[in-house]
Amino acid sequence: MGTFQYLDEGNSEAQDRLATSFLLAQTSPGLATTGVLSGLVVTQTATASGSVLIAAGAAPVQASVGTGVALLVNDTQATLDVFTANPMGGLPRNDIVVFDSITKALIAIKGEPNATPDDPTVPATACALARLRHAASAATIPTTKIDDLRVLTTLRGPDPNDLFSVLGASIYGSNYDPTKPVLRRIVRSVGVTSAAGIASVPMPAGLTALLDVHPTLLFPDSPSALLLMRLDVPPLLPGSLSYQLRSPATDVLLASVAYDLRLEVVYQA
Repeated sequence: MGTFQYLDEGNSEAQDRLATSFLLAQTSPGLATTGVLSGLVVTQTATASGSVLIAAGAAPVQASVGTGVALLVNDTQATLDVFTANPMGGLPRNDIVVFDSITKALIAIKGEPNATPDDPTVPATACALARLRHAASAATIPTTKIDDLRVLTTLRGPDPNDLFSVLGASIYGSNYDPTKPVLRRIVRSVGVTSAAGIASVPMPAGLTALLDVHPTLLFPDSPSALLLMRLDVPPLLPGSLSYQLRSPATDVLLASVAYDLRLEVVYQA
């Protein structure tokens, strides 16, 4: 496309979409990282039904440099009907809720019914938001059957590796490798229950050199507030993290609490 000015009167749509991609976190030069900037949480309806709710939010989607980025916006809570067009039969099925840049709509990609169903393929032109795990003959989609698949992205900022190349060793000690990029991933543990106030949260495979892990969101089932304290953080975390849950009001360990924990993991592959 050569050189041009952003939002100039004579620009093509493709030029302005490409220019927008440079304002967002990059997978490679000119290729914005597909993900969720904010919101777009998928939840059950007030009373579980064959539809789901999708919160307001925005997601950049870019399949290739040449297409530029599609910045998709949902400006108010949306209701997505899943079962009217694709009712359940006698086998389980997984569907994936996505924000699709081709149709510019929130849609459910239907999976294939199977005794052990696999997820349907999400094209590069869409941003995955949630997995819906339908039981055989299901008529409703409750919270327990909705898995958050959102991968968060951001506006473009300083390359974290520039900072870590200077401060990495002092922040993370010998576990930091200056020859490897610093990566981030959001991990969600759903329905984990603590025992005697101690909860073990499994980490996904492939995060071989964890630099830091901290909770970003916690949704207790009870109205009690929780104080989360990470326990035992060695230089290399082998596969799970331990947390201690206390009530800030009474400083008492919470013996058994079901919760939904979201963690931001900073790691080097």
